[in-house]
Amino acid sequence: LAYGEGTDNGRALFMPEGQKAANMTRPLSLRFAEMPTLEADSSHWFGKGKEIPVPGKSEDAGQRKTLRDAVKTWAKKRFSKDTAVSNADTGWQVQVTAKGIEDSLSHGFDDLLARSVPFIPQIVEGGIHVDSIPKTSRLMSHVFANKIKLDGKDYVVGFVLREDGNGNRFYDHELTEIIDSDRLAPVKQRE
Repeated sequence: LAYGEGTDNGRALFMPEGQKAANMTRPLSLRFAEMPTLEADSSHWFGKGKEIPVPGKSEDAGQRKTLRDAVKTWAKKRFSKDTAVSNADTGWQVQVTAKGIEDSLSHGFDDLLARSVPFIPQIVEGGIHVDSIPKTSRLMSHVFANKIKLDGKDYVVGFVLREDGNGNRFYDHELTEIIDSDRLAPVKQRE
């Protein structure tokens, strides 16, 4: 979609300049600090007898390939074309597909990224919209952020939704460890 074109039909739709949702006019640091952290334990998903029957950790290139392949195979079964979630911040419907998972795993794979995959629907549902970037006249990238405590460690999750004529779909994500969680709170709250 071209910047700001279209009408809201219940699918994701880029918000025209000057018509951002009221919540989005609040400072990002405040919105981020107030959002709940997603609690996630990957041991429920990875390992012998579990949905993804390989360990969630790898020690060499062969094990990384096995882990990546296992997560991709699981995603093909788990996320059909009809898997949609609603993002609470925007109200947009978002398709989570095996192709989106595969794209994300191809953009810098590591064990941490793999262990976060089962939680992508919840990450998308609770994320806050940060920015929208036109890629072409018919393709938008919407950037979001969320927080997750994965296997006992705090991370910031950045993720991208891609929007075209078919709506919004999950495209990519990455996790960055939060070293000092106090730095996520607005300055006035830290004083």
